[in-house]
Formats: sequence, C-alpha cells, structure tokens
Amino acid sequence: MIGMTMTQMIETLVGGSLSSDATQTFMAVIGILAAGIVLLLVLCVYLWHIKESRNERTFTLTRDGLSEQSEKIHAQLMQLKATKNETNTTLLLLEEIVMRMHSQWEEALTARVEKFLGDVRVILSSHGEAFNPFERTRDEDAESEEHLRDLIFQANRAKLSYTRRNGKNIVTVTAHAAGSRSMYYTLGAMVLGFLFGFCMKAFPMETCYEMSIR
Repeated sequence: MIGMTMTQMIETLVGGSLSSDATQTFMAVIGILAAGIVLLLVLCVYLWHIKESRNERTFTLTRDGLSEQSEKIHAQLMQLKATKNETNTTLLLLEEIVMRMHSQWEEALTARVEKFLGDVRVILSSHGEAFNPFERTRDEDAESEEHLRDLIFQANRAKLSYTRRNGKNIVTVTAHAAGSRSMYYTLGAMVLGFLFGFCMKAFPMETCYEMSIR
C-alpha cells in the first residue's frame, strides 16, 4: 500500500470506490475513533491518579489518635489550597464531630480529604446505627460540652451535611467552597456543544442517508 493516496487506501480497505463525501465521512469516523481512544487513555490515567490520591488522603480517626491524624489532615488541606482560617475551622469541626460520634460508639471513623469542582472537603464515614451528630441535644446547661457543640455546629451549618447511605453515617465538612462552580458547568456545556456541532458537520443527514441505502 506504499505510494497510495489516502482515498485509494480507504477504497482498498472497504473493497470498493467511495464518493468524496463518503471518503470525508470515513476519515471523520477514523478521527473520532482516534480521539476517543486518546480521551479514554487520559481518563484511565486520571482515574488512576485519583485512586492513588484517595489512598494518600484517607485517615482513620479515633479519640486517642485524633491529634496525630489532625496534623496530617491539616497538611492535606493546605496542599489543596484551603486557607489557614478554613483549615483551622475544619479541624475544629472535625474534632467536635468525632467527639460527639464517639459518645455513641467507640468505633473508628474513616476520614477522606478530597477536592471536587473546586470544593475542598473532608468526608467522615462510619458503620453503625443511624446517628446525625448535628441534631440538637436536650442539654440545657449553657456551659456543658454538648451545648457548646450545638452552638458551634449551628454557627457553621452551611459547611456541614449528614446523610445515611449503605448502612453508613456520612458526614461532610466543606473546608473551602468554590466560587466559580458555574464556570465548570459553562465549560462542560461548551465542550458538549462543540462535539455535537462537529458530529453534525462530519455526519450530515444526506450523507448518512446515502450510505444507508447502498
């Protein structure tokens, strides 16, 4: 096949002659397949990187080892560009959450630090009966630890969330909220629009109809 033009090579592969429109369509298909393979490889590398990062940013929290693990979480939050104030607030909330949850059971909690669409957050999870640590206690003593925790959680309620999933209590503490999340949605819509326009240009209805009746 040395010395053959691209059109001749395509005609040899498909076993017949093709019109210029069909040749262009075939070449577009090849280009899309090649781009898809490249994107798949990039995605695989990206997912592998996320998996490795999660392993590095996953910690086991216990009442006794909380101080040591907090230092590691502090380093991860700073690495993900959370501010010093955001990091200190997050660690304070984590400490209070762990202490309250350990008041119900002594099982260790798993903490994972992650960044998603610009948000930096710490996700705590534990097995056991359903327990929302942010529900107000009935302790009316203004100087009790539980009452003070209620006040802390209430003051930071925008950063906190609780859900029950797959038999686990899952608590999320948002250390840093992205201010440009809408930008990610806009970029995603632009990419989808570009791909749709490219496909419409590469596969016009007339060409698809001609190929289907051959």
